[in-house]
Amino acid sequence: MLHSKTAVALTLLAIAGSFANSAEAKPDKADANKILDSLQECQAIADAGQRLGCYDSRIIVLKQARQVDRDFAGAPAAREFETITSNAVSVTELQPNVWLLVLADHSVWRTDDDVRFIPKVGDTVKIVKGALGSYLASIGKERAVHVKQLH
Repeated sequence: MLHSKTAVALTLLAIAGSFANSAEAKPDKADANKILDSLQECQAIADAGQRLGCYDSRIIVLKQARQVDRDFAGAPAAREFETITSNAVSVTELQPNVWLLVLADHSVWRTDDDVRFIPKVGDTVKIVKGALGSYLASIGKERAVHVKQLH
């Protein structure tokens, strides 16, 4: 089940990214159909808890895409920063010890280091600019790890 969740999360991120490619980009019918299809996949999950988790993860990404479309110029990916402090609103394990974090400021980050702890929704995430264009994230009270911004 993890692999299908990962595939869907990455598909939705790709859709969200297509909105951010241009300040004038608007979703077309194909994008709307992809989004609807991804939500219908959730509907097919028998376990109520897993189904709710599926919907929740997709809604977070859709909200992030909508925000990027509304306010492209002010999105975190479009501005320079030294430090961002926000809270994790969505945490998804993409593969063992690799996490996708969606923050309250609508930025999306993937851990690059081998993360030996489990980030949680609500954790405070402080991201600082490192050397050579890298970023370090302190997640909760854990040690800092390298991250890459996706959006």
